[in-house]
Amino acid sequence: MHEKRLFQIDYPEMDDDFGLEAAVRQHLGKRFSDLPPDLAEWVQARFHAVLSGVTWDQLEPCNRLNVAIRADELIKIEHVYRRRDEDKEAARRYTLAEAAKAISQSGEREKLILNKLCSAASRGDLAVYAAGEQARLPFGSEAHPEQLWGEAEAFWRDINIWLDEHEPRVGYRFLGPPRAEVKTTKKKKSGTPKLTDSQREEIIKRSAAGESQTDLGIAFGVSHQAISKLLAKWREDQSSKNRVYRLK
Repeated sequence: MHEKRLFQIDYPEMDDDFGLEAAVRQHLGKRFSDLPPDLAEWVQARFHAVLSGVTWDQLEPCNRLNVAIRADELIKIEHVYRRRDEDKEAARRYTLAEAAKAISQSGEREKLILNKLCSAASRGDLAVYAAGEQARLPFGSEAHPEQLWGEAEAFWRDINIWLDEHEPRVGYRFLGPPRAEVKTTKKKKSGTPKLTDSQREEIIKRSAAGESQTDLGIAFGVSHQAISKLLAKWREDQSSKNRVYRLK
């Protein structure tokens, strides 16, 4: 019995076994016109993906089987990559190249941001992962070639923390996965706590001392956006006061 594969979804009616390989075995000596119509349609689509321009009738029976096996392998690879991409999107993981492109929407230079992200990853300041893996990549140029850092992936939260700590004036921040957004929405509905004057002063003081906006949001029970807005308004007020002072 052949090893079961992941291809029943490719043609659900073929329920003897998984994959094109099992489906064609008893028909290898037939001409294409003699194949069952449903199998012929499947063969035509999958053979074309493996050998463009080569038909069933042009191949010897053993080669027909080899192409069917290869077609199954391609479907398996497609399935793995599709599943990996879905998981990556759901977890809000981004390659550093994707992250730099997204951050550039706020007006920053994409190449400059990418270089900074790659440098942070190579130093270990930003946790990064190989595609589809959960174990953090070792940092250092010897552990991971410098030219490949752009393809390494980072989680949305880790990128935001890095931005808070190293580029706090950059306005772009990544959203969390839907589950995290739902939790945030529920908290807002139950009432987002309002900051007192003393809390605002404390936030400004701690931010000036180097505490990240993410940590401040957690400490005071408000969103990152609220902290960012408060600090931006404070900087604007300070700038206005300085202009008035110079005019005097």
